[in-house]
Amino acid sequence: RQLAVLDERLRIGRDLHDGIIQSLYAVALSLEDVSALMAEDPADASARIDRAIDRLNSSIGEIRTFIVGLGSNATEIAIGARLAGLADELLLSSGAPMSLDLDLTDVGEVDVRLDAEAATQLLQMAREALSNAIRHSGAPQARLSVHVIEGDVVLTVEDDGRGFDRSVPPRAGHLGLANLHDRAVSVGGSLEISSRPGSGTRIIVRLPTSSPENIAK
Repeated sequence: RQLAVLDERLRIGRDLHDGIIQSLYAVALSLEDVSALMAEDPADASARIDRAIDRLNSSIGEIRTFIVGLGSNATEIAIGARLAGLADELLLSSGAPMSLDLDLTDVGEVDVRLDAEAATQLLQMAREALSNAIRHSGAPQARLSVHVIEGDVVLTVEDDGRGFDRSVPPRAGHLGLANLHDRAVSVGGSLEISSRPGSGTRIIVRLPTSSPENIAK
């Protein structure tokens, strides 16, 4: 019973970090230079504040949904639409000068092959990986793709930014990469991260699936 409680606490911690906390961090980031903008470009400052208010209201809704345990309903929406909306949300709230290429040609098959839990984990891992690219890579462009390869769903997020040294342990409190690994493993998947300073970062998540025939049964 204690192990079950611990597992649930870890799950809640991952969900908060990968979802709501990331959203709030992006809002804070978008407001960092507003005080300077108020003198230089009041219209831009006002628009940024309005976007931040909208995002905070959305986060309040996410917190309410999280508390009452309704988060599982999110997967009723097609994964492709969820990923596209997620990308727009992260780019808009961060204010980062980055463009994002989306390759979602296989999402129709992904919707059929992934169960609800695996789909939820896929969306959260996409959020974490994209958020890291937007906040830390410094790249002008990033790419996200989802494909079905040899029966597995493969999520790839990559950029040509500053990269990082994989041999250096993350700073205290930086749980993003560990959470990605834990989420992938929790649904029987795997995580591959390749990065070097000055050479960008590539994150590949591979999730096993059931065949459409098995799911239909």
